[in-house]
Amino acid sequence: MKFTNKYDLPSPVVAALTQDNYSKGKSNRSITQLIDSPQVSILKRTHDKEMSEDVSQRLWSVLGTAVHNMFENATEGANLISEKRYHYTHPDGWIISGAIDLIKVDEQNQTTTLMDYKCTSVWSVIFEKQEWHNQLNAYAWLIRKALLDWNAGLPAINELQIIAVLRDWKESELKRNGGNYPKAPILIIDIPLWTEAKQDEYMEGRIKLHDDAEFAHLTSQALPPCSTQEQWAKPPKYAVHKRKAKRATRVFDTEAEAKDFISQKPDDLHVEYRAGDKIRCTANWCGVNKWCDQYQVELDYERGSG
Repeated sequence: MKFTNKYDLPSPVVAALTQDNYSKGKSNRSITQLIDSPQVSILKRTHDKEMSEDVSQRLWSVLGTAVHNMFENATEGANLISEKRYHYTHPDGWIISGAIDLIKVDEQNQTTTLMDYKCTSVWSVIFEKQEWHNQLNAYAWLIRKALLDWNAGLPAINELQIIAVLRDWKESELKRNGGNYPKAPILIIDIPLWTEAKQDEYMEGRIKLHDDAEFAHLTSQALPPCSTQEQWAKPPKYAVHKRKAKRATRVFDTEAEAKDFISQKPDDLHVEYRAGDKIRCTANWCGVNKWCDQYQVELDYERGSG
């Protein structure tokens, strides 16, 4: 990865923004990798030396790391386990690891709570990312498997929580909007705990997907495409147009609503499908869209050349 400095930031700022102490330990795969797109992971690895990023774009990531470090350094108590990395050797040979931000153990009631810190946006809390559910349940799966490997144990995991620090929270917006706007700039979000069977099914599916992707890469086949969830895709829309009109008469969330509207109107109307914006792709949040065949094909199609 190459870094640029187009805003001519001073060297101490650049050094801080480009520092990366992340390590997945002695493992082949981290939980973070497994719950994400294998296509993105492989393209990043393949094109690492060609990738570039301006240091200014790393600000929120670095602030998130700073928040993690602040909470970690303040963690005290015999019933609290901070930033512990667990490892599990899967039957297919992969060593899978994950570091849990905070584990709270209640020996008296024999329960365990897994917590993950997120420095995130108000939007993410209001709409609650599915990836948070996937990640926390993947951690629960990992601890269960790792402790079986070690013949050691924690009390049963019964609670999953996100500690969300909202970088764009505004009290004025709370007063103006109320409703489901977060009540404070830091809050606890409860995440549903899946059954062990559902956790097993999900994780075995992710492991197989990544295994298949690695085989495809080694044999020069097409990589498994990113899902709409992995593309951060917005829902599609259905626009009703008059013939030859450029602007839509109405835009609907479902095709059924659009067709129902047309059935009550003159025959010169038609429905136009509008794909939802794939935010991660179009804004290049993945960093590899220029090398992604899936994105280039979808881009050509949207431009009318597909």
